[in-house]
Amino acid sequence: MVIEVVKMDQAEKLRLQLQNIHQKQATTYAVISGKGGVGKSNLVLNISLLLAKRANSVLVVDCDIGMANIDLLLGVPSSSKSLIDMVEERLAYTECVSVGPNRLNFLSGGTSLSKLISFKDNEYQFFFEQLEKMSMQYDQIFFDMGAGISDISLNFIKSVDEVLVVSTPEPTSIMDAYAAIKLVLHEMPDKKISLIVNRCQKRNDGEETWQKLSQTVKRFLHNEIHLLGTIPDDRHVQQAVMEQTPFTLKYPSSPSSKAVDTIASKLMGIESNESGFVNRLKKFFLKG
Repeated sequence: MVIEVVKMDQAEKLRLQLQNIHQKQATTYAVISGKGGVGKSNLVLNISLLLAKRANSVLVVDCDIGMANIDLLLGVPSSSKSLIDMVEERLAYTECVSVGPNRLNFLSGGTSLSKLISFKDNEYQFFFEQLEKMSMQYDQIFFDMGAGISDISLNFIKSVDEVLVVSTPEPTSIMDAYAAIKLVLHEMPDKKISLIVNRCQKRNDGEETWQKLSQTVKRFLHNEIHLLGTIPDDRHVQQAVMEQTPFTLKYPSSPSSKAVDTIASKLMGIESNESGFVNRLKKFFLKG
């Protein structure tokens, strides 16, 4: 399967400029995991592709610094420009976004989001202006965060509408997921958090993993998490990775693709928070 991913050409940019702008902002998600190696980025990509297939306008921002691999999973090069380049070179976001299958848009976060803390006032203004335009352009924006949580990434996580935590049924993965959830809820007790359990070998693995995490969160953090979906351990996923093709495109009838399609259906039509992602992010970055 040949997948074409290109930088936005002039026609694409014009289409974005002329099409009817949303009256509401994008619903934003931060996708996190307690540790690497749980298949987080692969799930982000395939969930986004199925949402885009439903005619949603979707953007994936690859913030997994050092492990940025959305382009590798697609098997094609992305735009060489990142979120950081956008600010430093005063580029419109449309000049940095690449377009993939199903018209899915994706953007690299850059080699170091820590550069954001050294921005000058006029750079912050440009940064937030472009984020505002993105927010008004897309139905959903997914921030694929790196494993572990830094102070900078925490600002994004606190600002999104919903946090999606990816874990596997392995005990160490569950413990790491709990540590990440604990950190988020310590900062934002009211943050909505949903769990995706990946690589379930047995039928009840996902439900049991959620029960363990849910009960622990309720007991020690006095909060709740929701089960968004479970993904079976499926040989088609690894085969697609080896072929650098998203498994939902290569094997649309596989058990993993059907499970991801269920998750995408649940994410359809979820409204963004009225206060707005960009306004919340401004508050965290510009505090003090």
